[in-house]
Amino acid sequence: MPLDLTIDSDHCILMIRGSGVLTDSDLAGAQSELESVDQDKRAFARICDLSKVTEVSVSNESLNGWVADPNSNPAVRHAIICDAAPVLKRVLDFVALTRKQYREISVFPSYDKAIHWIEQDR
Repeated sequence: MPLDLTIDSDHCILMIRGSGVLTDSDLAGAQSELESVDQDKRAFARICDLSKVTEVSVSNESLNGWVADPNSNPAVRHAIICDAAPVLKRVLDFVALTRKQYREISVFPSYDKAIHWIEQDR
């Protein structure tokens, strides 16, 4: 299922939500959508809710491309919501790659914990 992007301008957050099986084409679609977001809003903190994702079928090439793209992975706080073991392994691969870029990123089991962490930076 494609990743769904919503912009919360009041709270300066870009929210990305997914469900089902996450694939390379889902990441590519999200990258295209993020490129169309106004430049000032690209600097918003990111919350990626993967709590409804059941499987991640994303290649290393796509994951590396997402990490290297300044639109999909800018120097802002990223919170990922995930607690499913099959998904978490691939999420942690992404976290490790992102931290090599000196990005602030963390994984949380719930939206409440993720938003609390995001707001601590403000």
